[in-house]
Amino acid sequence: MLFGKHRRANGFENGRARGGVWRRLSREIQYLAHEWREDRDTLAIKRALSKLSDRRLHLIGLRRRTLEQDIRRMMWDIQAGRTIEAEVLQILDEADRRDTSADVLMLPKPGSKTRPGAVIQFDAARS
Repeated sequence: MLFGKHRRANGFENGRARGGVWRRLSREIQYLAHEWREDRDTLAIKRALSKLSDRRLHLIGLRRRTLEQDIRRMMWDIQAGRTIEAEVLQILDEADRRDTSADVLMLPKPGSKTRPGAVIQFDAARS
């Protein structure tokens, strides 16, 4: 009975991980890889912007003395955008799962006589 009980105790069954330690380890590795890529990208942005002259930095709305804070703010804005994007996609997925046969809100075509903001109901059964 060398492999019978012990295989399950190790978190493996039929050669595949069932979760637990392996799943947490996988998530931790993904998180560390994401952090590493983000740090690498931030450093590349900082190097590229630091090569610009003060005049060119001024043209894009940055100052050399606040460059590091500006880059940090840009990264926070990007992260906030990703969070909002993920939330919107989750809301759309949930709405899609709830009722796929419901009426759909469609935007008016350019040049149509529909007033802006009007709700247009589309009957999926007729199309």
